[in-house]
Amino acid sequence: MEERWTQLIERFFDNALSDADAIEFDQLFENDEAFKKEVLLTERAIKVTKLNAQKELTDKIRALDHSLRSRSGTSWIRAAVAVIIVGFVGLVFYAQRFNNDNLYSSSFSPLADEITNLDDSITDLEQAISFYNLFDYNEAAYRFKSIMDTDPDNQTAAFYYGNCLLLMDDYQNALGVFESLNDMYYWEGQWYLALTYLKLNQEDKTKEILSRIVRESDDEAIINRASHLQKSLNSPLRKLAF
Repeated sequence: MEERWTQLIERFFDNALSDADAIEFDQLFENDEAFKKEVLLTERAIKVTKLNAQKELTDKIRALDHSLRSRSGTSWIRAAVAVIIVGFVGLVFYAQRFNNDNLYSSSFSPLADEITNLDDSITDLEQAISFYNLFDYNEAAYRFKSIMDTDPDNQTAAFYYGNCLLLMDDYQNALGVFESLNDMYYWEGQWYLALTYLKLNQEDKTKEILSRIVRESDDEAIINRASHLQKSLNSPLRKLAF
């Protein structure tokens, strides 16, 4: 399965699709049988996993109930404690989806621009984007940086370069790139800046940027992403995450 498909399907089942993701997902599901099959198989696997987990928990509770019915009354206290412990462990396991790493993974999505100019006049920027689309982020980053060195005002190259840095786990250098973006890439850059701070466990800065996006941006897609992440960051389950 294509790497792009895997990330898209994961975000679908995590209810974390951006507007652009949702359009792409619907088109693929409608027109690509292989993609549709992967979605249905993933859905089935999730259902089976949930059913197995529920059955396992039910079996444990029934076993406790059966073994303790024949014991003295004080055993029911131990049974109650055991059930609470089992439930708490399950809750802690679920809460891990709200830790910083998992929130970053579910919120971050690689760019998906397509190169349509395939003639001999392909530009340096288009060549760099083509390497990005082939998941060769090191080569793409080198080419985007070269463009930035000769054309410091090239915001497209800078935006892609920052994205490459995230994909190469170079978060510190990504901060400076996203902070420098302006004009048409400003709010998109702010979104990725918030994610970068989240990955670096600087939650206060992440929340500050998300609040500014929700208050001031006019890009509905980015506002929706920021609002969704805000809610997750404010979830009481984060207290159980590690």
